[in-house]
Amino acid sequence: MNNTERLFLHTLPRWSGVAVISIAEKLSDMWIRGEGAGHHSGLPYDQDGIDHLRTEILKDFTSTPSVPAFKPGGPIQTVDDLDSDVQRRTQKPMPPAGKFLSKVLSKEEFATVKERWIVTASEITSKPKAKKKPD
Repeated sequence: MNNTERLFLHTLPRWSGVAVISIAEKLSDMWIRGEGAGHHSGLPYDQDGIDHLRTEILKDFTSTPSVPAFKPGGPIQTVDDLDSDVQRRTQKPMPPAGKFLSKVLSKEEFATVKERWIVTASEITSKPKAKKKPD
C-alpha cells in the first residue's frame, strides 16, 4: 500500500468519519462533513480537529506536519496538500486485521465481524481432521 492509499483509505476516514471525495476538498470542510455524519460533535477544526488529525497521522506514519502547517495560511489546507506532504513520510506497519477493525468499528459490530470472518493463527496452522473412509 502506498502512502496515498494509506492516507485516503485509513488515516483520513478514521480522523473525519467520512470518505475522501475530492483531493481539492479542504481538510476543515472534511472535518465538518464528519460532524454532519455524526462522527464527532462540537469540536472545531482549529484546534481540536488539527490535533486529532496529527494524532491519526502518527498512527500510520512515523512523523506528522507541524500544527502551524494546518492553520489558516499554512501550506496544508486541502486533502491534496496533505497527500503531497505524506509522500516524504515513512509508513508504520499495518496492524493485524482484527486490531485495525476493532479501532474503526463499534464493539458490537466488531464482535459480529470477528465471529463471522476473522480467522486466528491457530486455526490457520492447525492440522485438518482426517476424514473417515466410507465402509
